[in-house]
Amino acid sequence: MVSETSIGLELLVVALLLLVAWAILTWRKCNASEKLERLPPGPRRWPVVGNMFQLGWSAHESFAILASKQGPIMTLWLGSMCTVVISSNEVAREMFKNHDVVLAGRKIYEAMKGDIGNEGSLITAQYGPHWRMLRRLCTAEFFVTSRL
Repeated sequence: MVSETSIGLELLVVALLLLVAWAILTWRKCNASEKLERLPPGPRRWPVVGNMFQLGWSAHESFAILASKQGPIMTLWLGSMCTVVISSNEVAREMFKNHDVVLAGRKIYEAMKGDIGNEGSLITAQYGPHWRMLRRLCTAEFFVTSRL
């Protein structure tokens, strides 16, 4: 007869093995996608949490310490989200001068879209002709002193 403790122990071992297998597969998939993309160098990351444990309570001090080791531009993974950190004013000036259209876009989450999408929102619209038209409408019609 099999006791309940041995069944519980077997289930725990199986659950731990599945968790380890999932972490390894996630790590391999992330590393494979990193090789395809051209990202700046950054510190090594953990499979699921990324570089979250390398950031302390004061993020600006942690970024300064990492920038002294990695350089003025680096890639950090905050969970599964890739973040490029620029910690030099010369590099930031060059990025905003030469790559301003690429940096003007933003990530839109499904929770932000709602039922009808993000077509009519100035906040969630991607940079382009539609966003420029919405902004022009806001500055010409909504935010004028006579209307306020």
